[in-house]
Parts: sequence; C-alpha cells; structure tokens
Amino acid sequence: MSTSFPEKGKSRDEVLAALTQARARDRKSDGRAFAFVYDPGEEARTLAREAFAACMPINGLDPTVYPSARTLENGVVKACLELMHAPEGAVGTATAGGTESVMLAVKSAREFARKTRPEVTKPKMLLPVTAHACFHKAAHYLGVEVVPVDVHEETFRADVSDAERKMSADVILVVGSAPSYNPRRHRRHPRFRRRSRRSTARSCTWTPAWAAACFRFCEKQASPVRTSTSPSRG
Repeated sequence: MSTSFPEKGKSRDEVLAALTQARARDRKSDGRAFAFVYDPGEEARTLAREAFAACMPINGLDPTVYPSARTLENGVVKACLELMHAPEGAVGTATAGGTESVMLAVKSAREFARKTRPEVTKPKMLLPVTAHACFHKAAHYLGVEVVPVDVHEETFRADVSDAERKMSADVILVVGSAPSYNPRRHRRHPRFRRRSRRSTARSCTWTPAWAAACFRFCEKQASPVRTSTSPSRG
C-alpha cells in the first residue's frame, strides 16, 4: 500500500531525481518571472548557495549559542537603515518573511500611536487598493481599519489626492509600495515623497527585492522618528 510517509527513506539519487521531476515544469530563474524570483546572475547565485550551505547549522533564535547570527542580522539591518536614510537611533530586526515584516510595521505604528496619541481609539491606515494582501491580514489581527486609496487606472500609481481627502486624525499609518505588489508598474509619486519626508514617524519593511515603505502621518506630533526596518528572507 502506498503511503505519504514511507517506512524506509529513499536514497540520495532517488531524492534528487524526485526533485528534478517535480521541478520539470517550473519557470527558469532567469529574470523573466519578476516579482517571484530576482535573478542576480550566476556569480551571485553561486556565492549565495555557498553562503547558505555554510550557515545551515545555525539557529538564529539563540545568538548566545550562535553569535554569528547576531553579527549577520546587525549587518543586514545596518545596511537597510542606510538605504532608507533612517534617523539617529533607528533600529531593526530580521524576520521570517515579508508578511511578518508587514505585521511588525503595522504593530509598530499601532503601538506608537497608543503611546503618543492615546485619544485615537479606532486606528486606521490608508492603503492603496494594489497593496499586498498581508496588510489586510495585519489590519485584521491588530485591530486597524483599512481605508482603501484609489490608484491610477493606467499607471497604477497611488492617488495622493485621494489619500489626502481620506486623511483623518485617526490615521496612524499610510502605506506605499515601490514597485506595487500586483500591477505592472509603480513609481512613487513626488508629492507622496514630499509628504513622507514631512511625517514625524515612519516604519519600513524590506522583502528581498522591494521595500514596502509605510509612512505614519503624525503631522502634529513632535516625537522623534522611530524606524523599524525588517530585512526579510522570503
């Protein structure tokens, strides 16, 4: 009788052959499946494989046993903070994936608002309709209402004017993404950039190939900017 969990394991050749067969219809990782695989070239791929193999025994949950895990995490976080022009005192943490990164960004916005704007009892976030679905998941878990923001039907840019119309005292987070999650293209609007620079708090999450930049518009707050940049592995 065939079982999903066999009594005896397969040989090395059988395992590799099964993987080869399973991948027979996969698209090549040659840069033509953008948004799913980001091809850095053969040299970088080879180095990545070797680096991954060298770190396979490490468990990043306990840097007291594996101090190299903390060294690697701090190095990646520092690089991301520099890329995002983070302010003095900004911090970050590595996450298990893009969804966790977004969850932490939304949570950071909510906790910051609870601390600095206790009068906000029904927090909201402005979210372009093309944003990644995990923002809706984060909103559901963390009790933040999603206020959808329109996008241009041709360029898929977020409509900043629509966001401005929907801005209210209860908004703790404005979400932007470059490139956008689903549509063909997205370039951050100049007015969006100007507004983001004037905001007093922002939280950013990084996935391997794009940043979902989440700007909290706390325009009347004088609190220092706190940026949580979360490098993601998947």
